[in-house]
Order: sequence, then C-alpha cells, then structure tokens
Amino acid sequence: MNPVKKKIKVGAITLGQSPRVDMIPEIEATLGAGFEIIQAGAVDQYSYQEIITNFSPKTGEQLLVSKLRDGREVALAERHIIPLLQDCIDQLAGQGVDVILLLCTGSFPNFNFPGLIITPQTILQQVITGLIGDKKLGIMVPAPNQLAQISQRWRDSGIIVEAKAASPYQKLAKLAEKAREFVGSEVEVILLDCMGYSKKMKEVVLLNSGKKVVLARTMVAAVVRELLS
Repeated sequence: MNPVKKKIKVGAITLGQSPRVDMIPEIEATLGAGFEIIQAGAVDQYSYQEIITNFSPKTGEQLLVSKLRDGREVALAERHIIPLLQDCIDQLAGQGVDVILLLCTGSFPNFNFPGLIITPQTILQQVITGLIGDKKLGIMVPAPNQLAQISQRWRDSGIIVEAKAASPYQKLAKLAEKAREFVGSEVEVILLDCMGYSKKMKEVVLLNSGKKVVLARTMVAAVVRELLS
C-alpha cells in the first residue's frame, strides 16, 4: 500500500484582507491537488476606516493596491504594509507552512522566514525578460499613479515598456477600453502586472488588444507547482 503523500502547505499573503475568494480558486486550480493554501492578509484585523486613516499613501509615497474582504478596493502605503507582511509571515510560520507566496507583483525587501518565500515579481522578471528579448512589453497596472514606478522597474531590467492603468477591482469595460489602446502598437505581449487580474480579465484584454497576454497569478502558480511538486 502506497503511503498518502503529504500536501505542501503554502502560506498565501494578500496585502489587503483574506480570504481572497476572487483569486485563490484560480491559483488552487493551477497548483493542483498536492497543495494546501492557508491565507493571511496584512490588514485582516483592521476596519475599513482604520485602514484609510492609518495606511493610505501620502503624495509621493510608493503605493500598493489590494482588495478588502467586502470587495472594496484600497490603496496602501508600502512603508506601512511591509511590517504587517512580516507579521503575517510569522503567523503562518506558526501554522507550519512550507513556503510563503506573496500575492503581489511588487518589489519587497527580504523577510524573516526559515523556508522559501516566493515573490511573483522575481518569477515574472525572469520569465518575461527571456520571453520578450528586445521587443516592447505592454503592461497593465491597477492605478494611474503606479505607471511611472512600475514602468521604471521594468526599464531597469532592460525592457522597453508601454503601460496602461485599469484596476482589476473595477468594471471590465475600463479594462477593455485600455486594452484597445494597444491596438496598432509595437507591443507583442501584454503582462497583467497585478495578482488581482483574473482569467476572465485576461480574455477581455486578449480580445480587445489582439496581443498575447500573460496573467501573473496563473504564471506564478505554474512555476510554484513545477518547483515544489
């Protein structure tokens, strides 16, 4: 009799609030049956008003966009969220997770965790750089005031970019409108550069842009599956 293989416990951390019912099912489907996802959110313990009062970005601050448990979109100052992410990591470590997956494509400092921490940006940077070469990359980001910082991050990797902003937490019509702006451009591939974008949103961008589209959440989940299974 073959022993039952133990599931790999993945601690998935959102910058907003857990559970991420809009995101985790698609990640689970890509990972397959050998994984168990345990969720945590950086602002799980705070009310909407507390979040807006204490964690909203000021002018010029690096901002991150996420979603709350009730579905509302929220902008968060990176400097406030980093220590809260470490709190989530400590919490999940106490629950015996094998690996941490940050549900954000932003750039982060090193965190304290005895196991592997997977940051989507690291995976996407390597895959997209190899895929694009010297061609132009289209990127879609959640907020207009993220355009400059995220575009520069890709340019620092030697990638030529054309960026548009359309939130994954608003109506699909806006996403379709922005996707149509890529029609006729030299962009060959569009990256949906936020873990909040879904498979449905990928279809919308594909149909309205006519370009190849990379979805961050399933790309990252596929790499995690290959790495750990």
